[in-house]
Amino acid sequence: MNFTADEANALLLAALGATLADHSVQPHVAAALHKVRAVLRGPAQEHLAQLASGIRLHVPEY
Repeated sequence: MNFTADEANALLLAALGATLADHSVQPHVAAALHKVRAVLRGPAQEHLAQLASGIRLHVPEY
């Protein structure tokens, strides 16, 4: 089983949105993204790394 680049991108973006969720969720999101990265190969893995490095979220504290 492998993810397409579009599926991996969607999961990355969903994970970034999860950073706005409860802090207890964040370790699980990080673990899931680690697994996604582990199964991606070649260009898809490189593309996801570039996408992840180019996105920054600034979350205000409430």
